[in-house]
Amino acid sequence: MDDRDVLMTQVQLLLQQLNWAEQMLQSLPLAEQFRKTVATSFANRFRHTRGELERMQTTLQISPSVASYWGALQRRNAECRALFDECLSFIGGVLVREHKLADGSSLDGGVCRIADALLHELMNETPELYPGFTLLAESNFFTETTGIVRLRFPEYSVWNLPVAVHELGHYAMPDLKDGMGGRPFQVKLQQLAAEPQRAAHLQEYLADLFAVYTLGPAYICACLLWRFNPKDETALNADGEQHPSHAKRLHFMMQTLELMSAANDYEYAGLLKILRELWQHSWQSADLAIELEPKALAALKVMQKEVYNILDEHLWSARFARWPQAKKLAEEIGTEQPAAQLLNDESRLADVVNAAWLWRVRQQGTDREQLRQVGARALDLCRLLAQQKH
Repeated sequence: MDDRDVLMTQVQLLLQQLNWAEQMLQSLPLAEQFRKTVATSFANRFRHTRGELERMQTTLQISPSVASYWGALQRRNAECRALFDECLSFIGGVLVREHKLADGSSLDGGVCRIADALLHELMNETPELYPGFTLLAESNFFTETTGIVRLRFPEYSVWNLPVAVHELGHYAMPDLKDGMGGRPFQVKLQQLAAEPQRAAHLQEYLADLFAVYTLGPAYICACLLWRFNPKDETALNADGEQHPSHAKRLHFMMQTLELMSAANDYEYAGLLKILRELWQHSWQSADLAIELEPKALAALKVMQKEVYNILDEHLWSARFARWPQAKKLAEEIGTEQPAAQLLNDESRLADVVNAAWLWRVRQQGTDREQLRQVGARALDLCRLLAQQKH
């Protein structure tokens, strides 16, 4: 056996593993929406990866030198590992979502179906911008190749639902078309192809813009109260490789809500005041100021206004416009009224998510039991609405 034989053996092993993984996916008893993903997105990736390995196998047999193939094998192995990891995540997520407990409820509490219904509701006028479904996973992210929105396990509560809208934004914003069939945000991202960090940061800003614009204030509340810690390394001015600093993102989101407020008689003025005070108090308690460096803030404002205007021109039909309904429900969600009595024929999932977060930011102090009750009631309301939509 020589080095060519070793290479051939490893290529053959990867091909065998591809077959095993694909057969496992195909043998699962899946609902139609999941089986469609296996038959299209996953099948295409298996076909492409298998074709690359088979071509490598053919040329390896006749090549006079095999030295260059070690690097190629390393890259193919990395591609396969990523595909296998995604397969395992998909299988686990589907089983958690579909498994029924003794009382008939889902193992995930029905949160994935609720998230699906929320995303479909927000994209009602542009259904092509949400082609997939939601599963629980190890972190929040969107898989472009399969159209799957992942929610972080085990945060399956009403409080984490806004993050699903942000993850959808990673898909919807680059794919958004203008009146001529072009994709303005995709063009902007392509212009930054030589600057990976700036491109990654723009993707995050666009997803944040999408979440605030389509869902409303709930996403800012979730970031400020649920996700951002002022002691994180990327809290103030220091950006990460993939994400801008928390302070920059919060400034960006607040500006988005201010523009939405100005367009509709400043209806978010009161909430913006509450959120800014919460932000300031949290950052001050961590010995940080909420203001950015003037140069960074000026550049952020220019960029924010530009991308907001593009979105407002081409996706205006999806702009959140149900704040009065959310405010009314926020007054009732902490009462003892039966959940069904809080809803009417016009109620929307976005109303519930925003009402729950508005109720929460208005609270002085934290009553753990009351918080649990309101969170549970809000999720019950979401289940009822999701069932009505499907």
